[in-house]
Amino acid sequence: MSSGQARNVRYGYHREGGQLVPDAAEQATMGLARAWRVAGASLRQTGARLAEAGRYPREGGAWHPPQIARMVDHLTAAPPPPV
Repeated sequence: MSSGQARNVRYGYHREGGQLVPDAAEQATMGLARAWRVAGASLRQTGARLAEAGRYPREGGAWHPPQIARMVDHLTAAPPPPV
């Protein structure tokens, strides 16, 4: 998948035959982030813990607080509509 295509897909999902399907590894990363946020970790602490656990954004590099916030917010939102 090209990086342009990946950017159009919400973290936690990937395209398969034109459909959005859950990505197990990214869903697990989202679960860790949510658990740490619920336990009181800040956005920055959550990003640091994800990196320590070997979990990185799709593009690599460091997690940024807005990425963590969006990722955790998506867990409470409805699943994305089919494409």
